[in-house]
Amino acid sequence: MKRQHFVSGLDQLIATVMQGRTCVQISRRLGAVLHDDKDFAATGYLFWNASGAALSAIAQLWAFKLFDEDKAALTIHRILKEAEGLKHQFPHRTSAQVEAMIKMAYAKMVSSAARRKRIRDKRNNLIAHLNRQVVTNPSDFGSGYIVRWSDLLAEFDLAASILDDLCLATCNVAPSYEVVGADDMENVISLIGRCRVVPDKNAC
Repeated sequence: MKRQHFVSGLDQLIATVMQGRTCVQISRRLGAVLHDDKDFAATGYLFWNASGAALSAIAQLWAFKLFDEDKAALTIHRILKEAEGLKHQFPHRTSAQVEAMIKMAYAKMVSSAARRKRIRDKRNNLIAHLNRQVVTNPSDFGSGYIVRWSDLLAEFDLAASILDDLCLATCNVAPSYEVVGADDMENVISLIGRCRVVPDKNAC
């Protein structure tokens, strides 16, 4: 495994965490606005709700992809395995420290396996595929695949903590996961608010 490939893999996984967190941030904010501001929702009810649902699904897919069990995929599992193969080549950590870091990462993943299973089950039965029980047994089926925002954020936080350790071992700098412009939806909300036509109470 070439070191530059490892670093490129780190960059890709960091970008995945950034994208996932941003999707959660926008989707949650949009949902809150639609709930609290019926006038805003009325400006494009279908558009806003479809956008929120799409962002939610994408966030769940990003969370799934980070810990996908596919051995050929670029995942947290894969990057840890690559780090193990390069444990003597980290300029800011000894091989023993890298081994301990990897062991701790796997322990964290094991302790949160139940949450990951919920995300995986929902992805496999409702997002990437559609289980026939949606039709044949909808009342019992749907309740078994509940994923909360806190589940997704916890997965992104776990991935970020592992990637932070790998980055510190590689270049002694932890990455930022903030996306410039992630809050630009506020501009849309503000613009729509200013453009609303306020009825003239004195008009007949």
